Amino acid sequence: MKFRRDQDAAAQTAAVAALQALAATQPELAGLRRPAVRKLAPDREVYLARLDRRRVVLKRFIGPQASQTVTETARELAFLARTMASGPYQVNLCLLALPEAGLVVLSEAPGLRLEAAISAASPALRARLMRQAGDWLGQYTNGRRRTAEFAPRFWMQRLNGHHAEGLPPARLQVMAPLKAHLDAQVPALLRHPVLQGATHGDFTGGNLHYHKGTIYGVDIQGETWMALANDVSRFLVGQALHNSDPAVPRHHGIAAPDWQAFLSSGLIPEAEQDTVLRFFIGHQIWWRLAEPALAAQKAARLIGVAQSYLETPPVAATGKTG
Repeated sequence: MKFRRDQDAAAQTAAVAALQALAATQPELAGLRRPAVRKLAPDREVYLARLDRRRVVLKRFIGPQASQTVTETARELAFLARTMASGPYQVNLCLLALPEAGLVVLSEAPGLRLEAAISAASPALRARLMRQAGDWLGQYTNGRRRTAEFAPRFWMQRLNGHHAEGLPPARLQVMAPLKAHLDAQVPALLRHPVLQGATHGDFTGGNLHYHKGTIYGVDIQGETWMALANDVSRFLVGQALHNSDPAVPRHHGIAAPDWQAFLSSGLIPEAEQDTVLRFFIGHQIWWRLAEPALAAQKAARLIGVAQSYLETPPVAATGKTG
């Protein structure tokens, strides 16, 4: 777990002191030692620490939903532990949940972030890791899937309701045609079958770790149902930002070898790959370009991904209405 260098040192010191004061009121945390800040956010704090000589991740949730979030996180991880506590596809385990204190203690996932492991891998290992990522999500959602009808207009309303004024001109110049491209896809996608599942909810290469052939999922909270293509689009677009070699052929903005390797897992039905998944990839690209704090280097890479995405025209509708 990487240190967040953007966190102010004084804020870190104050946060650790507040955590230690809170931990002193919890008998189960009597063995807590050396908490170190890994993330501070308005609604949560993340620490790496030792508890009874074991390295752990401690999360402190803040706000009126803190107790419920801890309860739901513990419940979800207990469910996943039935099938993902060992083997090649795992999650970090819930070691202790203290809902009234807003605290949950998790096992630490070993290894590198998967996005870093993929970036450093040979082509053969890279393909294997991409496939394994799909297999991991397949294991996560196994037994908790359903088919629904896609409602692309809902997702377009989200874009239309987001104000992107003030962004650099280079971004705006690609965001406008990208939104038009997505809008042109809508008629063909109305009521298209879409596979939903109880999924990670923030499936990215940063929320997966790789160690000695095993993939570990982290930052898991409650049971989250959504289109699997939506969660997968986060992973694919995020990986495209870490691997933006312009010489590699691309499919909907994604490096073609990555696209093929991930989808070889069989997680996304073939009928969704160039339809619903394609839409969500474009939506994810647009949404990331709209982030005011997006670093210039990442923005430049993402603009290239968007330009590649726009090269394939929308599929014509087949008489769908409504």
